Amino acid sequence: MAITGDAPDLKGSVGLTGVSSKLQAAVAFYPPTNSLTTNAWTLAKCSAPRCHDNASSPESRLVGCAIQGCPDKVQAATPLHRVTPADPPLMILHGGSDPLVTHNQGEPLYMALNKACLESVFVSLPRAGHGPWNGFLTDDAIREAATVRSTSAEGCTVTNPMPFTPSGKTVIEFLDRHLKAKAQ
Repeated sequence: MAITGDAPDLKGSVGLTGVSSKLQAAVAFYPPTNSLTTNAWTLAKCSAPRCHDNASSPESRLVGCAIQGCPDKVQAATPLHRVTPADPPLMILHGGSDPLVTHNQGEPLYMALNKACLESVFVSLPRAGHGPWNGFLTDDAIREAATVRSTSAEGCTVTNPMPFTPSGKTVIEFLDRHLKAKAQ
């Protein structure tokens, strides 16, 4: 949603139409970013119903076909290929021990945002699995050894990974910084 807001080819005709779907900022917990490679990297053995390549998987249902059978449709829905200078600030939090949506799904999205010099933050939590999302912000065992890195749109400055303990305040400050700036 953060990457595809206002994408003309994804505009629907159901519900509220004629209103912008562009977000002002977003926070993504363990985002899937390339469905074609998800099974190749999952820590758990692929078996129904948690097999990403399965025709009944959420990814396949999203594009309307088993993902390995329609790679063009999947690529069109892949956020990595849709990063544009108009994208909003994005914070990504991803667990290094996620057995369903592996760490190498969130990191390439951050790198694409970084390469485009977009406002972005990547929080990596080596001990975190696939949720619960609030544990990323409150559970000391999950937050242990976490790091943060960021890219600023202003001057395309990059902060290299450094030790970090994410909290609810981290998310609130990120959203406040970007949403309040837009309101002024």
